Amino acid sequence: MKYVFSNNPYLQALAEKVIRQKTDSDMAEWVCNNTTLAGGPFSLKNRGYQRAVLADMHPNLCCKKLSQIGMTECQIRKALGFMVMNPGTRVLYTFPTKILKDNNSAPRIRPIFDTDFPGQGDIRNNNILQIGSSFLYISGGSESDVTSTPVDMILNDEIDLGTSEFYALANSRLQASVYQIKQSFSTPTFENFGISADYNSSDQREYFVKCPHCNEWQVPLYDLESVYIPKLPKFIQRLTDIKEDVAVGLDYDNSCVVCKKCRHPLDLSDDAIREWVPTYPSREHHRGYQIRPFSTNLLSIKYLVMTMADCIKRGQIRRGYNTVLGEEYKEGDARIDVKAIKKCFKSQVVPEVSPDKPVYIGIDEGLTCHIVLYTDGAAFAFIRVIYDQLLSKVKELDKKYNIVAGAIDRYPYTPLSNDIRDMTEGRIQPVVYGGQKIAEPKHEQDKAVSFYMCNRTHALDAVKSKIVNGEVDFYGYYDQEELITEHLQDMAREDVPGKQPEWVKLNGNDHYFHALGYALLAKQIKYVAGLGLKNEDRTIISLTGPEENYKNKDKMKDRSNLCGYMSGYSTNRLLY
Repeated sequence: MKYVFSNNPYLQALAEKVIRQKTDSDMAEWVCNNTTLAGGPFSLKNRGYQRAVLADMHPNLCCKKLSQIGMTECQIRKALGFMVMNPGTRVLYTFPTKILKDNNSAPRIRPIFDTDFPGQGDIRNNNILQIGSSFLYISGGSESDVTSTPVDMILNDEIDLGTSEFYALANSRLQASVYQIKQSFSTPTFENFGISADYNSSDQREYFVKCPHCNEWQVPLYDLESVYIPKLPKFIQRLTDIKEDVAVGLDYDNSCVVCKKCRHPLDLSDDAIREWVPTYPSREHHRGYQIRPFSTNLLSIKYLVMTMADCIKRGQIRRGYNTVLGEEYKEGDARIDVKAIKKCFKSQVVPEVSPDKPVYIGIDEGLTCHIVLYTDGAAFAFIRVIYDQLLSKVKELDKKYNIVAGAIDRYPYTPLSNDIRDMTEGRIQPVVYGGQKIAEPKHEQDKAVSFYMCNRTHALDAVKSKIVNGEVDFYGYYDQEELITEHLQDMAREDVPGKQPEWVKLNGNDHYFHALGYALLAKQIKYVAGLGLKNEDRTIISLTGPEENYKNKDKMKDRSNLCGYMSGYSTNRLLY
């Protein structure tokens, strides 16, 4: 039953709160009473942490978790409960890939319908399931799965493995619903990405336990404050540093999780002394849960130590943090630091560039093409253009600037990249990532250079190096500061022993990252081509900024990595 108080927002909110509380209190009980698992009733025994998340019908909920702790089983049953309690509704359950969908739809979801709801309604296929007048749609990250499906509730499983474009489209399917419930859960990957970013903006609920000895409420963590291991070598500063040769000799029989205050053992199995507590209770519009290893008593200290040690041995420490501990990987420099990126932004306006100044261009192809114009120390223009307008745009830029070299992604529109190569008489070269060399020319049958094979890791490392070392400034980005930051944050460098380092995509929104990389590659391609620096390039050249940038001329600094501000007063120039 729904109550509508159109003229009294307070009464409306109160009514909705009462309805939500009733639904919340009923859901966990309904799941336990009406569904089964492994041939028996669904149970929360030893999994008390699941109860609150399972019962919670908050319209904007996220859960950051470690692997294999039963949240998929909970959320699938929550979807069924919602369908039964609200006849005529539609639920969308998303997996990030088709493989994950196929691995869950038929073997895990379909049997629940066959066993627990026989004869309740038609089962159309493994992707569209029905209970009475309610429907469950199962998607594997394909936009075609959700394009024309209005829904009332969305449950997004393992969002860190999917794309932002897909989730934006999927979440838009809620617009016409009166329920508009969106809940996401995932093992984390990187800091401030995916589920980590969601949780950071939520009320951040943690699963506390009360010490039976001193009554101290706390969240036990996988660290030396909460974990006692007898005779642990003193050189071990963090549990995550324990390697296999040390791990195999530890006394696990006498190890335990202890109170941070009094050091007595904690009882992790007693649900009566455990409670979810929000870190930021005022954030009522975004509910967040973090499930840690000691949120349950099912994971032993031995299992955690030995598994993390194995991850270290196999060069998979990040995977250990993500899947074993349920933590984003914060160490090292896998991604370009967002603070370093922010420091690069200098002016939204494209500065005036001397016609004698050598300019390098990088182009990332796609339906929308991304262009970066670069000269030593400055990326001075960030441009987006539809692919069928790219040729004319490059022609326009080539006429305006002294473009001495450039690199363009050869795919997906190879004829277009070839046309740009020919139009510029080979100054802008198509590029394919591959091989170990920085830039290697590849020839067609007519012996002419067709494209360059370039080492991907080197190209993207160069972008990161320029940014984190403060060797590049950004101009001419207009309203794209957030977009550029997103693109430069959308890849992470993986260093695995025995393998070549590799930059991996996160969401796939990385176009300006590649465009800047191509612009930096262009200079090296020019040298590989045997052109070097022409005599006419060795001139005193300058990049002049907008007037507002040099009003306080007395305070101007001589920055050789800036491509030389110059006004009528200052003689600050870059000798190239």
